Amino acid sequence: MSGEIIPYINKIEVPVNQYGVPDREKLMEQVVANVPDGVLWGGQYDLHHVAWPRAEYRGIRTHQDEWAGANYRGTSLLKVYLPRKLHDHVHKATEIPDVPDVDVIEQWTSENRMIGRLYGIIKAERVFENSRRRVPDSWKYNEYLYMVEKMRDGELGVLPDKEVLFEYDLPEAQIALRSLASALRVERDGSIAA
Repeated sequence: MSGEIIPYINKIEVPVNQYGVPDREKLMEQVVANVPDGVLWGGQYDLHHVAWPRAEYRGIRTHQDEWAGANYRGTSLLKVYLPRKLHDHVHKATEIPDVPDVDVIEQWTSENRMIGRLYGIIKAERVFENSRRRVPDSWKYNEYLYMVEKMRDGELGVLPDKEVLFEYDLPEAQIALRSLASALRVERDGSIAA
């Protein structure tokens, strides 16, 4: 069955956490649950920002970040990689989510930046600057532990607590942080990729 836009009666309210931030996994589970089995979505894959429309975030600024709204909207935990026809369906089948408070936007973005920094330190393919030599795992892990020691615990549940991050060995940290630093992927059949 081709993935054409499927009629819907009531628009889906975008699920949010206790801070008003959209939950991309719950959203996609709800959208896909309302689609008949066997639908295969067509089109090229592209990114859906669960914090939409763009115009709602364009003018949000803070004293620390003049692009706070755009940076929040662009965080990996608010993006879903999916087929274009499913992307179009999501926009037609869901309500526009409310914009969270500016303090939440600022903290969410800050925690996502820390995830990006930590993952940048430990990612498997990391190489020395101006070289193609890989950084030894022991160096990556020591630098990771140093950064975790210096950081503050997250406040919004985005960033795992320092205690949890300290317990990870290098492969566990790579897996956990890679999943947080990446957009969610939904396959053509509507399944959510692990």
